[in-house]
Amino acid sequence: MTWMNVQDEFELYHSVQACATAPELWDPTLEKIGKVFGGEACLLEVDAAGRLTDQFASGNSFGALVDFLGATKIESGVSPLTFLIHEAPLNYLFCKSNIALEYSNAAVAGRFSDLEKKIGLFTPVARPANRTVIMGILFDTLDPAETHRDRVRGSFGRLSRTVSGALAITSSLDQSETQNRILELQASAAHHCSAIVDRNMALVSATPSFRELLSQSDLFSLKGDVLAATDLKLENALNAMTFGPALGTADKRTRNKPPSEAEDVLFVSGGGNTFTRVALRLVRNTARRKTGIPGPFLQIEIWRNRDLSRKVVDVLREIYALSEREAELAYLLAATGSGPETADQLGITRNTVKTHLRRIFDKTGTQSQLEVSNLLYILSQLYS
Repeated sequence: MTWMNVQDEFELYHSVQACATAPELWDPTLEKIGKVFGGEACLLEVDAAGRLTDQFASGNSFGALVDFLGATKIESGVSPLTFLIHEAPLNYLFCKSNIALEYSNAAVAGRFSDLEKKIGLFTPVARPANRTVIMGILFDTLDPAETHRDRVRGSFGRLSRTVSGALAITSSLDQSETQNRILELQASAAHHCSAIVDRNMALVSATPSFRELLSQSDLFSLKGDVLAATDLKLENALNAMTFGPALGTADKRTRNKPPSEAEDVLFVSGGGNTFTRVALRLVRNTARRKTGIPGPFLQIEIWRNRDLSRKVVDVLREIYALSEREAELAYLLAATGSGPETADQLGITRNTVKTHLRRIFDKTGTQSQLEVSNLLYILSQLYS
């Protein structure tokens, strides 16, 4: 533990403030803080249960420290970690020398022999969505002079308040970036049946057509602001996307999968020949540290079968010079998808259907029944 001069302290303030708009600078800044104070500095983000996230510090480097703070007790009987997460106000200075050497589990005592010998200071500096960010420093040596220690505590307290301010700025910028990203998605999907939900399936935004879908209680229902699937197949797909590795909530080893693996497309039958195509796509946050942001998000896009306008029969005759019978056959094939059914409706044989199809292929420049169907649906959009 060393005492710093005014110049050193202001240089640290400047470094911390730079992290507000460039979070990648936290690692070298924490290293600089440790050197100036004569110890090892860290930012530890933990969830409400005291589990370390990988937002600032990896489990390999500071996992033992978090375990130590969670396994030991202070005079009130709770662990230091519980106190820092749930009780200590922001920037309250907690000194590690106040930890009683009593373990809730004696079997783990041997793991922390090195940590017991070090004096440290800890304080909560931010509390984003169900998380707590704790700033800490473990000193290499302890100067016995109380005046010296008080000076260090003063410097650490002022620095922690600067860190809180920097994290608040980062969080505000992140929220703006996230809102801008959502607005971009809304604009790009304005003419689609599309919605965006957060990791808790709360509806963030939806296009008018999606809200119309909700009003029909078809595929989805809305309870409060939480979206729920009424189709079992769709519900399973949503659960896999929301709670699986794609959102980074289950297994650290699979958190960094490429975005292409965080997509799913499924077809839901509505009975008869009607189907709905549903695309689920993970919308990751930007590269900025996501302090206080409830993302990532899930984008849901829906395409449904549309009635094929009979007006395309006239278009086929006018543009491609199809006969009335050929145009009618092309329409029925696209609408039913069945050659035998089309033959029955027209009262002709299947061989006659094949003969008409060859002429349709020649006149429209298509090569298969599927291409003919696609052509008719494209033409039908002129009347949708």
